[in-house]
Amino acid sequence: MTFTAADASTFGNTATAQTLSVPKPKITLSSSEANIGDVVDVEATGFPPSSGLSTLTIGGADVRSGVVTTNTQGSLSTSFIVPGVTGSNIVTVIIGSETVSTSISVLAASGTAAAATTAPAEIFADVIANDDNLVRVWRFSNATQTWEFYDPRPAFEQANTLEKSGAGDIVWVNVTSEQAFQSTTLFPGWNLISLD
Repeated sequence: MTFTAADASTFGNTATAQTLSVPKPKITLSSSEANIGDVVDVEATGFPPSSGLSTLTIGGADVRSGVVTTNTQGSLSTSFIVPGVTGSNIVTVIIGSETVSTSISVLAASGTAAAATTAPAEIFADVIANDDNLVRVWRFSNATQTWEFYDPRPAFEQANTLEKSGAGDIVWVNVTSEQAFQSTTLFPGWNLISLD
């Protein structure tokens, strides 16, 4: 956009009206439907520049994977792992004071992919063996609408509620140090992953 302004000592200048349009914030997903455990890319445009992503939810579940900030043009790219919230779900993004939502259809996982057949102690044996790197695992059960957890410390043996898990399960894993695990890498703190 270019314009010319006249100072007080200049007369006879004219100006042409220009239209300035500011795009509304919007988000675009890489897919309108996905399976549980899929990775979906999010492109956000038209948001306040240099502002942090404070909310990224699908069906109310927080799926942020880290700190993400818009660039000087108000755009950002991020991704999330689709949790076990089947059906049509609302994806909501809040950046700065702007809130934008869209929808995604989450398909039910096949019976074999979501089979829960292995004890967490077996699944996470390598992480536990690595200087007690595993702190805790959480999983949300859509069937019972409850959270289940596994803590490897002996003091929690009777309190643990997550007895079986398996391929396709979406779990929160808390570790103390970085470690390769299945087809991903676990970083210190909480990690949202899909089990292989």
